[in-house]
This record gives sequence, C-alpha cells and structure tokens, in this order.
Amino acid sequence: MVRVLNQEFDIDVLGSWNNAEECIESLRKESFDVAVMDMKLIGMNGIEATRKMLEIDPSIKVIILSAFSGDEEVFGAISAGAMGYLPKDVTVEALVDAVRSLYRGHAVLDPSVTHKVLERFSNMKKKISGSPELSNIETQILTLASKGYSNKEIALEMDVKEGAVKSNFREILRKLDARDRTHAVTIALKSGWIE
Repeated sequence: MVRVLNQEFDIDVLGSWNNAEECIESLRKESFDVAVMDMKLIGMNGIEATRKMLEIDPSIKVIILSAFSGDEEVFGAISAGAMGYLPKDVTVEALVDAVRSLYRGHAVLDPSVTHKVLERFSNMKKKISGSPELSNIETQILTLASKGYSNKEIALEMDVKEGAVKSNFREILRKLDARDRTHAVTIALKSGWIE
C-alpha cells in the first residue's frame, strides 16, 4: 500500500509506523497533511490516536481503515475528528482517491457508513426541532402526563379547564395514533419530543 501510494505523482509518503505512538511522535517533529490509520492498533486505537493527532495539529486529516462498521467505531471515529472512514479491504485506487479528497478538505465515507451518519443526523434533527405535529400546549400536557399528573392536576398546573385538557388529549391521541395517554407519552418520550 505504501509503495503504491508513493508511486502517485502528487502523493509523498512521509512515513509508515507500527503503532500510533510512533506516528504521534513523528507528528510532533514534522507535520503532514493526511494520515491513513488502522482502527485496531496495538496499544492506542485509531480513535484515541486521531484525537491525539488533532490536538498536536488541528489541520491534519485522518482516514480510518476498519474491518468494523458498528455505531461505536464509526461515531467514535467521527467524534474524534476523522474525516474518512473506509473498510480495511478498500482498493488501492479508492484509497488514493480518498487521500486526494481529504487533502482537498472533503470527507470520505464508505456508503454503509454514510447511511448510518445520515440516519443519526435525521434522528438528531427530529429531536432538536421537536414534533412538527404537536402544539406547545399539547407538548406541555404530555410533559406533565409523563410525570404522572392526572387531567385535573394538569388543568390546575396550566390554569385551564379540565375539559380543555381532555379535548387536547383526544387531539394528541389522534395526531400520534396512540391507543391511550400512556401510549402517547411513550411515543413522545421515544421520539425526544418531551423529556
């Protein structure tokens, strides 16, 4: 792999190391643009190494090569600052393209990883924006219901009539397609609309 990368006219391989500690030590002495790193290393793993390298040089771009694509590895690497995540059996051509892309500032993710990232982002977006269907009053009612408040207690807390609470609950059940108030609260909690 190193030999093939070195044959590319626009890529200079500055070093190849047996472990992350040696790589980090070299980075302290001489900066480089892109690091291609294995996830599973003896001693410090790829995630820890990425974090340390970016502490030394925040401009370095790291590609992690891994045989694993579980959430812990993928999001651990991205959280640590890796800009690339590819399978360990990536072709040389794909790796060369990835190195060039990272050098230009573009992130490179394996398609299976891209799907995970987009899914996680979509879930986060739903949590941040809240439910587009529930009004503020309905959200308040569900929040109080999740704390065990009865309709009467919710009405007292919100300074509204108990009939208004019941009416809102009917609307909540309709909107969330819930069987009862407990089911509605469960849906809202799981969706992150209330805490």
